[in-house]
Amino acid sequence: TSLPAYLPASWLEDTRLRISAFREISEALMEKQVAALEESWRDRFGRLPGPAENLVRIARIKAIAAAKGIATVEIQAQRLMLHRNGDYILLEGKRFPRLTKDKPLAKLKEVEEMLRLL
Repeated sequence: TSLPAYLPASWLEDTRLRISAFREISEALMEKQVAALEESWRDRFGRLPGPAENLVRIARIKAIAAAKGIATVEIQAQRLMLHRNGDYILLEGKRFPRLTKDKPLAKLKEVEEMLRLL
C-alpha cells in the first residue's frame, strides 16, 4: 500500500507557489530545515493536509538518514532496508530490521523512530 505524499492543489492553489514549496522541501537536507519549512508552511497556508504531512515526514526521514550517513531508506513489506557505505545495515550482521506496523503512516513513524536510535 502506498502513501500519498504531495502538495495538493486544493491546499496550495497557485501553481508557482506549489512548485516553489516542492523545491524547498526537496532541498531541505537537514532535520532542522525540514522543521522550519513545516512551521513556515503552517504559518503561511494553515493546517497541512494529509499528503503534505506525509511529504514532510518523508523529508524528515531522509534528513535523519543523511545525518547518519545512510544513502537509501527502503521499505519492502516489513523489512527496513538501509544502505550505508555500499552495504546494507543488518542486525546481528545477518538480517534486516523488521517493522511491526502494517499501515503505511505507522510504518513511516516507526522508520523515523528506528533511524533516531541508530
